[in-house]
Amino acid sequence: MQKWSWILKWVAPFRWRILLAIALGFFAFGANFGLLGISGLLISRTALHPSTILMVYVPLVAVRFFGLSRAAFRYTERLVSHDFALRSLVRIREWLFETLERRIPFQVSGRTFGDILSSALHDVDSVQFLYIRAIAPSLVAVFAAALTFTVLGTFGVSIAVTTMIGLLVAGLLVPITLIRYRQTLGRRAQADRAKVAEILTDSVRGWRDIKAFGQESAFFNRLVHLGHTLRETDIRSVGSQRIAQSAFLLVQGLTICAVLWELSVGSGHVQGVDVAMVALFVLAAFEAVAPSFSAFEQTGVSLAGVDRLRALESFPVTPFIPGEPEPQSGILTVRELSFRYADGVSPVLSNVSFEAHPGKKIAIVGQSGSGKTTLLNILTGLFPYTEGSIQLDGTELASLNTATLRSTFAVVSQQTHLFRGRIRDNIALGRPNAPLGIIIEAAKLARIHQRIENMPEGYDTVLGERGSQLSGGERQRLALARVLLLDAQFLLMDEPTGHLDLETEREFYSGLFESARGRTIILVTHRYAVMDQMDEIIVLKQGCVVERGVHADLVQQGGWYEKGYRQYARTSGNQRSN
Repeated sequence: MQKWSWILKWVAPFRWRILLAIALGFFAFGANFGLLGISGLLISRTALHPSTILMVYVPLVAVRFFGLSRAAFRYTERLVSHDFALRSLVRIREWLFETLERRIPFQVSGRTFGDILSSALHDVDSVQFLYIRAIAPSLVAVFAAALTFTVLGTFGVSIAVTTMIGLLVAGLLVPITLIRYRQTLGRRAQADRAKVAEILTDSVRGWRDIKAFGQESAFFNRLVHLGHTLRETDIRSVGSQRIAQSAFLLVQGLTICAVLWELSVGSGHVQGVDVAMVALFVLAAFEAVAPSFSAFEQTGVSLAGVDRLRALESFPVTPFIPGEPEPQSGILTVRELSFRYADGVSPVLSNVSFEAHPGKKIAIVGQSGSGKTTLLNILTGLFPYTEGSIQLDGTELASLNTATLRSTFAVVSQQTHLFRGRIRDNIALGRPNAPLGIIIEAAKLARIHQRIENMPEGYDTVLGERGSQLSGGERQRLALARVLLLDAQFLLMDEPTGHLDLETEREFYSGLFESARGRTIILVTHRYAVMDQMDEIIVLKQGCVVERGVHADLVQQGGWYEKGYRQYARTSGNQRSN
């Protein structure tokens, strides 16, 4: 029931269009019903060589009317129903985008990127087709059956009952017999297509690694295997569909034969000239239940798609508070902050406390999985915190609106994503309407201006996918220019030099510290290249603060930090010697 409630919320705003489409579908059926029946009457009466055309004038006009109106009703019904379906599709896609947008920082647990892409393409379409291929034809079939019974009842109740039995068998019993098997095949094909999307996505995004390790054939073979599986599934699906169509035609033929037999042995009040009309009425009645098999199948596929789409709503939501941006500055105070991803699991952070004054540089170091990146995600409002306190000049961070958080905290991550487009647009990601002069100033502060000027079209140069024309250091400087353009008070750095060599790393930090004077820097890193320039170093281990202080004091303490620093010094020394 919840599935149908979820579906109804998308179609409810278009209920008048739905009713109009159903009415037009019924009128289109009625026109076809009348066209075939009256055509049989016209042919029979014409075969008797009437003395004047006036004897067949009424059926002749009726055939013309039903022929023209059938086309008009069918076209209008398709126009209205597809208009409604596409409008609802827009609403569902907007919902999907908003849902993913609020959950992407959590990586949409349990769903791969290819799987989500499959939902965006196939599952949404399957919900759209639920109305066009299932709901509307089923409702039209109900009204059509009532019309059929009423019309044929005038020729004899037994004829109407026989036709209804045939309609029930062809439109209900046959589909129910095969539909479970067909739905199983449909779900299997849907899952296989999601796997294909997943493999294709991995192949495109990781083609360098695939080639480097010589695994092209392995990925190709996986796709080939899935292709064979899909082919076998499709063959079985088509085979069952042909069986259903054959069964439908068999029931239709048997019903017409039964009606003709009844006309021959009973129903004496039916004149011979009307036999063809009655038979064609019966034939036309089956048009209403012809889509029933695909309607049952589409219902199963669509409801499976609804399950997959609704499952996205069960994942944690990134908090969002509406409001206008109001950039903040001052002292950031974190007190006894704890965080866990779900109830009953171990905390990622436990009782973390520190203060960040304006212009202060704080480094957060620790082993992988110690909670460093999680802390940054909490500060930027991506993860909600419920234990402890984070205040900015006495105002609780959780009470600030999302736009204010985005303008106050700017992030440079390890995996900077550069979009395909102009360099100026990539830098102005946070301020799309920023003038070129301000963009250039930010690039100069990030020490990337000269490199951009040397490119063929300067700031209008179109970057390839992920900034393929730029080196790792240049991409990071471009990311730095992006956050400097925001003029945010707090710069959060998450392993910004993870892929840079030592010389480029030092150049990056030199430009960072010079351009970010007066701003608060919180640096998360495994590397110790600039620890001697940090005002405070916080050492995390399993989510807890185990050491804190300045570089010289921590080295003298001989604790965890000292061991990590010595190891880094040996490694960096080897790198220099090489």
